[in-house]
Amino acid sequence: MKINKLIQRFIKIYSFVFILSLAFSYTGFGQQRINVSNFRPGPVAESSRYRLPDGDIIMLTVEHMGNTSTSPNYADNSILLKFETDLNVTWWKGLNFILYRDGAEKKISMSLEGDKKSAFVVIPWIDFELGGYLVFLKAKAFGAHTPVYELHFSRTDMANWKRKRITFTWQKD
Repeated sequence: MKINKLIQRFIKIYSFVFILSLAFSYTGFGQQRINVSNFRPGPVAESSRYRLPDGDIIMLTVEHMGNTSTSPNYADNSILLKFETDLNVTWWKGLNFILYRDGAEKKISMSLEGDKKSAFVVIPWIDFELGGYLVFLKAKAFGAHTPVYELHFSRTDMANWKRKRITFTWQKD
């Protein structure tokens, strides 16, 4: 009898926590707004100084794409956005790039998990020039894909990324 009540109570609590985790993952409640200075600027920078509010460390590198005539996959007026995880990061991670275009938002999504450690997309400058923002997501309670950080860019910020390879490396979660 007591075991039955304990099991019922456990199921109620588990259900409540599961519903809360789903609600947080879809509403974006709790995601924190961050800026470029929050990211680790390179592998030699002391990582503990760049720990994000949820305990993560994400490195940001910006590289010039070079002569696009030798890299025919990249147009002169584009940006290569790369998302990767270090070997020790195995749980699901996601990156949504929200761009403003023609009065609407355009969403580009990438996700990584387990052995899949890298993804990239080439974005034409015309899709990029009006600004936008990035949403970093990760698996949280019960594996719910939860937005944790939001990084906004102005049109001026975006101009600095033209013809660049932008890499976000999730190094620690």
